[in-house]
Amino acid sequence: MHPLLYTVFLYGANIPNGRWVSRQEVESALQSLRPGIKFAGIVGDADNIVLASRTVQDEHSLRIAVERALDFPCAVISAPTLRSIVATAMDRIRALDYPNTPPYRASIDGVEWELCLVMSSDTFPCALPDEELLFSPRRNVVPLGLLLKRALLVRRRRTTDRGTRVMLGSTLIDPWKRILRQRGISVGCLTSRTLGRVIAAALETFTCE
Repeated sequence: MHPLLYTVFLYGANIPNGRWVSRQEVESALQSLRPGIKFAGIVGDADNIVLASRTVQDEHSLRIAVERALDFPCAVISAPTLRSIVATAMDRIRALDYPNTPPYRASIDGVEWELCLVMSSDTFPCALPDEELLFSPRRNVVPLGLLLKRALLVRRRRTTDRGTRVMLGSTLIDPWKRILRQRGISVGCLTSRTLGRVIAAALETFTCE
């Protein structure tokens, strides 16, 4: 039987003003989850982790265990769910006529934008229309759609008018968190990545099977 795979996206790891953690530190800390959960690999940076199990794991319980082991908030998403998020994102991108090949960037009115995802540690348990869970477009970020009540697809300016890099966290996560709170929705963790990094994580789960 193939192992059941889960991708862990850490929040606040290895970013400016954040705490840095190495691949070796991640693998060592996650040994405490054995034998039920085994470290299966890292995708790119140490904040994107693949875990494997021979038995079905509850995502919430697994997230709590990982957070205790690594001391980072995180979103834990099963491989099938992550692949569905990616497939839905690609369908939305094609429908909007955005570039659907790496590096998933578009130039609009002389401004370079990059496609990104904000992922939630929890599925939203509500019947609200997707449109009511989106924040209003801003100068540096435009929401493009909610995916499976679990992730938000956005386009983000790569740099400001002054040429400084637009950070994912404050630009993508903070406005969405405020909207969710206004709608009475509480989630354990929101974390953001470029679309390319999420796709790489989804592809890695195929490799680990």
